[in-house]
Amino acid sequence: MTPEITQDSIFPSEKKVIETIEKDNSNSIPIGYIPVYFSSKDKFGPPVLHFRNYTMEELLHISSMTNETVLDDLIHKVLNVMVYEDFDCSTLPAANITQILLSIYANFWGDTLYNMEFYIDENDPEKGTDKVDIKLNKLKGIEIDDKFKAPFTISDPITNYKVKLNITRINHIFFANKFIKELYKEKEESFEEIKNKLNLIETLKNSKDELQQKQAQNIVISEKDKEEYEDFQTEKSKMYVRVLQSQLIHSINGVELKTIEEKLEAFRTKIDATVWKEYSNIVKQYPFGIDPNYSFKYNDKTITRRFSFRLLDFIPTMDQKSDRRYTVSFDD
Repeated sequence: MTPEITQDSIFPSEKKVIETIEKDNSNSIPIGYIPVYFSSKDKFGPPVLHFRNYTMEELLHISSMTNETVLDDLIHKVLNVMVYEDFDCSTLPAANITQILLSIYANFWGDTLYNMEFYIDENDPEKGTDKVDIKLNKLKGIEIDDKFKAPFTISDPITNYKVKLNITRINHIFFANKFIKELYKEKEESFEEIKNKLNLIETLKNSKDELQQKQAQNIVISEKDKEEYEDFQTEKSKMYVRVLQSQLIHSINGVELKTIEEKLEAFRTKIDATVWKEYSNIVKQYPFGIDPNYSFKYNDKTITRRFSFRLLDFIPTMDQKSDRRYTVSFDD
């Protein structure tokens, strides 16, 4: 089911806001907060949470985020501060976080995402890309099927083997990052010099200055050291996937697994690849969130393209175009 995101879903009407407030268990929702109605309903948390607009302090946090800290900062220093309810947004799936950011953007900053890149010909990427402005009220939402529940059970009818699995939440990613950082701390430090050299080479190569590009050739790293570092990165990436997926294991044959050690052992020895393949099929079969397909006019034709909306696509900047809804008066 893919209903259009209407004025009531992204730009909630005054009537719907009032109805939501009246149903809330607290006394009232303060002025300045808007409701975010999750297309996942109450499957992974409350069906609705309330958020205010960014303050300058929060936008400063966002502007100083690095690739390594972006998700952690966005959740803990921004969204968890902006939500009215006493709720940790890291317990939500990524699709819900995207929906929160979209709703904040649409309500406080404007109804358009500017300069979103798409392939001119999806079947021939060599033809290049172009850009389009996306009207948010033309996006569609994907509402989760009512029968879906997590964790869910995958069973083998022949052996009666049963595995109960969950879906990925943001806090699973945080845990995996922390686990890997601690596990490989000493080994990471031993590669610090090689890592710095490789980063410097990459920076110099990408420079527009020809002299700096030539300097990149003077930085020497032995093939042996480079190969060992690449092997280490591969090992670390594989372990990250193990830790991330292991956290999704809830129980096996009715026995709940509570520690990461138990779950890692089960991942290695007790759950075969067919179970994970079926898991992927189930997740694809029960989607929710924002429909990535968007239709628009291009060269006098209506075309549809799939946009991989990233979290940062919905983060505003102070110098962007704005379709703000605020009004100014000079009355007392």
